[in-house]
Amino acid sequence: MAKIYYCPEPYPDELIGSTLVRAGRHLGLSIKRTHDLFGLTPTSHWPLLFQNQLQSIAIALGKPADELLFKHTPFLYVTSFLSYEQTARMTSNYCRSQHGKSSALSQSATIGGAVARYCEACIEDDQRVYGEDYWHRRHNLPFVSRCWKHGTRLKMSVRKNAGISVIGLPHEQHGSTVTPAFHEHIHDRLERLSIALLDSTFRQPPVVWQRSYRQIAQQRGFPRQGNQLSSIAIAKGFIGYFGKAELIRAGLNVPDKPNSWPVTLLRLNETSNVSAKHILMQVYLQCAPVPEVVTTTVPGPRPLNCKLMDPVFASAIRKRVANLAIGCRITVSQLLNQLGILQQVLHNRSMLPLTAAAIAEFRSTEFSERQTGRRPRKNFRSAKKTQRNQGSY
Repeated sequence: MAKIYYCPEPYPDELIGSTLVRAGRHLGLSIKRTHDLFGLTPTSHWPLLFQNQLQSIAIALGKPADELLFKHTPFLYVTSFLSYEQTARMTSNYCRSQHGKSSALSQSATIGGAVARYCEACIEDDQRVYGEDYWHRRHNLPFVSRCWKHGTRLKMSVRKNAGISVIGLPHEQHGSTVTPAFHEHIHDRLERLSIALLDSTFRQPPVVWQRSYRQIAQQRGFPRQGNQLSSIAIAKGFIGYFGKAELIRAGLNVPDKPNSWPVTLLRLNETSNVSAKHILMQVYLQCAPVPEVVTTTVPGPRPLNCKLMDPVFASAIRKRVANLAIGCRITVSQLLNQLGILQQVLHNRSMLPLTAAAIAEFRSTEFSERQTGRRPRKNFRSAKKTQRNQGSY
């Protein structure tokens, strides 16, 4: 890395990528040349939220690496639901390493909102105070669609890249207005929680978060299944409150399975460190109505709708009998088996009167192997006994 004699001072709440964009502009260098100057891998854009090799950038800016990490990246938001020890370890690994990778941090910080956002009113304020505008941290958090300062809708960049990357400053964008992913009353709560986490230094182990979520669910009377909370009811209520399409649009889809991610946030020994998921869970537990009890059926075949199927079976039997060839003789079991309804009739014969009448009609025809009132059933046991008695004379 070449020696850098000048580098701009980061502005309040400015993202690290924004500072590097301004550095290139002040030095009159292209994006790739500025990457090379800071010892970074040359690319055609600047990752906005985090940067690899933060230590080298900190030296060039004359700032402690941890100060850049805490004040100019969404690191505190990303680690909000980790323990103090886990947060300290991640801080040390990212700040002290010359090859610290930012991809995992960027991915976690963009779930729920993966487009660079800016406020037009802030652009005017920044240009009036500093002579130039920049990208703000509080505008680029998941679920944030309004400016925390002016209350106006944010604009979003048309460049949609994973990790949120930019090639210029906010005033150079021609973006569209941000549309909230969820209903307005839900999105406002999500937005406030997301911004509050950016300055929070409170930490506790993931298992403590799980216990607190379970306690809230139990206090509110969420449905139970045995001794545990009903995972099916919780998942169904979660989707019903936020909306399936809305969750997918936010990149937080809930699969239709018992072990979906909202359930794991309540289950001991399973967790997720994604802050956006915890924010959704907290809003759900505090604001959503208590989910309804979900009645599950016992595994096995579904009960037959006898009222519906009785005339269908009777009609099928009569139609089959009408199409039998002359001279053909079959039993009732064979007839029903050919129609594929043998087991249904055997297990529900008392509930199928029309089917029973059709079977009785079949038994009186010449096609029945056992015809009612015509051919007496032959008693083979009596015949053998008679033969033995005749042979004794």
